[in-house]
Amino acid sequence: MGQPLSSVSPETALHDALHALVLTAGVSTHASGRTGSAAVGLVAAIFVPVCAAAALLIWDHHRLECHRADATAMACYQELAADVATSAAALRAQLAILVDRCHALERLMRGVG
Repeated sequence: MGQPLSSVSPETALHDALHALVLTAGVSTHASGRTGSAAVGLVAAIFVPVCAAAALLIWDHHRLECHRADATAMACYQELAADVATSAAALRAQLAILVDRCHALERLMRGVG
């Protein structure tokens, strides 16, 4: 770390920077050293936000899929309602024809009768 900047390789500079960061966090990097509550705090400081972000992403994706499913169902319902209205008009026309035939048949039966 005491070398001039021009003679330090990027890998060495990165290693030194990470080493300094770990030391300032109070975590020992040696196998014989003890790890204190600072290590737990450092892990929690990284792990908790990552898990929270993942949970939010999953929840937002679920909400998006629910809205998409609702929109698809609504489009299908509107199409079905339009088809029912068209079918109902056709059925009314056929029913009117059948009613006219029934009236004609009744007149014929009265005339014979």
